[in-house]
Amino acid sequence: MTEAIKVKEAEAEIYISEIETIGQAYEDMQTQHQHLLQQVAERDDFNLKLVSESVKAKQLHSSLLSEKQALADQLKQINSLIENSKAKIASSEQQIERILSEAAKCTQDEKHLAAALEFTKWELADAEKELRLLKSVASSSEKEYDQIQKDIEAIEKELDSE
Repeated sequence: MTEAIKVKEAEAEIYISEIETIGQAYEDMQTQHQHLLQQVAERDDFNLKLVSESVKAKQLHSSLLSEKQALADQLKQINSLIENSKAKIASSEQQIERILSEAAKCTQDEKHLAAALEFTKWELADAEKELRLLKSVASSSEKEYDQIQKDIEAIEKELDSE
């Protein structure tokens, strides 16, 4: 029986050794399991951050696209205003050219009128001189006529008295 006890003790030792090995393996598995769970949790956190950043990036992308479209619309509007301004400037330049042409023509006409006025003043001065001369001649002729009339009357009286 001692032998049987020794065999049983040896078997028990083997079983205990196996149980300890299994326990150690279980603890190692638990540690590895905990480590894997921690890695899964870290990966989940990382994936959540990636999803969050992806959503933020999509929102930012959408916002930037909207801003780009708004700026493109503003640019179109500004370009349209620039084209309208250029057309107005061209029209104004044409008007200025017409006005300058008319002003040059008016200046030329004014020069002609000034020359004509000067010529007319000279003619008027000549006419006034001629009028004074004619008045003087008429006055002299009138005096001479009066004298002749007096002479004729005197001669007629003389003739009548003879």
